[in-house]
Amino acid sequence: MCSARPHLWSKWLPLAEFWYNTTYHSSAQMTPYEAVFGQPPPQHLPYIPGESKVAVVARNLQDREQMLLILKFHLLRAQHRMEQQKLAPKYYGPYKILDRCGKVAYKLELPSTSRIHPVFHVSQLKLRVGDAVTTTQLPNVIPDLLTKEPERVLEHRTVKRLNRAVTQVLVK
Repeated sequence: MCSARPHLWSKWLPLAEFWYNTTYHSSAQMTPYEAVFGQPPPQHLPYIPGESKVAVVARNLQDREQMLLILKFHLLRAQHRMEQQKLAPKYYGPYKILDRCGKVAYKLELPSTSRIHPVFHVSQLKLRVGDAVTTTQLPNVIPDLLTKEPERVLEHRTVKRLNRAVTQVLVK
């Protein structure tokens, strides 16, 4: 929720608090809201466009609905990734050692399609025993499904960051 838009984290604190207080806790066998008020928590009603006459309220409700969609997407993606990785092999390879980096790290010759750093600590490596070839492919990378194309540049400015000029662009 906050990593996608870190400058807006304080705006989402009330929603996070609402979520926590209305989520079932197995240790208490109820939600914190039920523990305090003695009744089930109120339901989260979805936003219907045109429902509010106040523009600021309508915009906040639209932002909330958009954030909920993003959260659902990330949750489903994480669940899918965990489901795929659950019974996946812990080790991949074997891969050729290219270089020793320091006392406890080695650089491996990974496939060009891999998106991981090729230097590994010795604790992450496993000795190959025998001559049998048991190649296990690295897992496939799922491309982000939530990529958005900017419509247009609304505004741009130059600001000073760490004694350097940085251009910031606001896009729609």
